Amino acid sequence: MIKTKLRKKKIEEIFFAITRNITDDINKIFEVLALEFDDIIQIIDNVKNIKDKNKIILLAINKQLKNLEAKLTIKKYKQLHKKVESVTYYYVSKEEDFEEIVKVGNNISKEILFYLINKNIDLPINIVTIKKYFISTNIKENQLYKILIWILIYYISISKSIVWL
Repeated sequence: MIKTKLRKKKIEEIFFAITRNITDDINKIFEVLALEFDDIIQIIDNVKNIKDKNKIILLAINKQLKNLEAKLTIKKYKQLHKKVESVTYYYVSKEEDFEEIVKVGNNISKEILFYLINKNIDLPINIVTIKKYFISTNIKENQLYKILIWILIYYISISKSIVWL
């Protein structure tokens, strides 16, 4: 009788643990599905002073780059590349007319990362450097901040993916 009660209690504990884990995971998925690129852009668009806007974005990008500089190698990047692509693909799949931003943002992100990994770029980077060396002249000013936010998303995706290696 006591063995049966203990066994039943153990079964219920395992059942609740499984249910709780699944519920937590599904809640995380729903949270992610609610996150929109336009919501992120709106936050930066609400900053009217261009110097402040640049400082905010560059502070975030440089913080991620500093973190990646200490942790990322070419080998690690190759290992987590697919995870990062699946995270960034999420945003691409939800946005229309977004291909150019993603294409340019991915190219710049990767190029800066490879310079960083190979110790060919000094931190902090600035807007002038990004515009001068990484952004073509046919990018409109209103696209610049979307590209910079995309770069930030890419770097945060890498930073969070390193944890899973």
